[in-house]
Amino acid sequence: MKERNLHKKIEEQNMEEKKVVWQDIEPNICQKKSSKAFFVRYKRLFVALASCFVCIAVILPVTLRYIRTDQPGGGGGYDEPRYCTSEEYEIITVDQTLKEYSHSLNNPFLYLDWYDNAIICETKHYKDIETTQVLCFNERIVNGNSGDDITLNITHKNIIMDFIDEKVKFLDKEYFIDDVTLKWAFATFEAYAYFEYEEYCYYLYFYYPMSEQTIFDVVEEMLSVAS
Repeated sequence: MKERNLHKKIEEQNMEEKKVVWQDIEPNICQKKSSKAFFVRYKRLFVALASCFVCIAVILPVTLRYIRTDQPGGGGGYDEPRYCTSEEYEIITVDQTLKEYSHSLNNPFLYLDWYDNAIICETKHYKDIETTQVLCFNERIVNGNSGDDITLNITHKNIIMDFIDEKVKFLDKEYFIDDVTLKWAFATFEAYAYFEYEEYCYYLYFYYPMSEQTIFDVVEEMLSVAS
C-alpha cells in the first residue's frame, strides 16, 4: 500500500473514532451550555428584581410622607403634608405645660386652662429623632372639680401622626361652633374629637365622658382661650 493511501486509511479510522467520542461527549456539552444559558437568563432577572426592590425602598417612604392630603392635618397652606411614623419620633416628658409653652410662641395654640384645679397634669413632646423638632404636643389633664379626664394632642396642620390618624378616620359626626367644624364620636367609656383652628390641629380623647355635651363644652372652653 502506498504511503499516501496509508495515511488516508489512518485518517478515516481517526474520523470514525472522533465521531464515536463526539457522540459520547456531545450531550454533556449541550447540557452545560443549556445550564449556562439558564443561569445567565435568571441572573439578569434577579438583577432586575433587585433593582425594583431598591426603587420601592427609596420611593415608598417618600410617598407615604406626602400622601393623604385630604386627611386631617394635611392642609392649611403650610409645608407639604408629612406622615410621621413611630420610627421617626421619640416621646419626651416635659415640665412645661401647654399653657406655658404656648405663651412662648409667636403663634400660640389653644389649651385647657384647668391647671389650678388639676389633679393630674402630664405633658409630653413627640420629637423628630433627627431634627429634635416637636411634631406633636401631648397633655393629659384631669379636672379635680368636674372629674373630666382628657388627653389633648396638638400638631401643625401639615403634620399627621400615625397613632392619631387611625382614630380620626372613625369620627363620623359633626358639630359647628361658630366657624369651627368639630368632628367627633361618642361611646359609653370614651369619646374622640378633632378640629382645626388657625395653624393647628387639635385631637381630644375623653376618658369616661359624662355625655356628648361634655365634648362640646370642652371645645368651647378651649376656643375661649383665643378670645
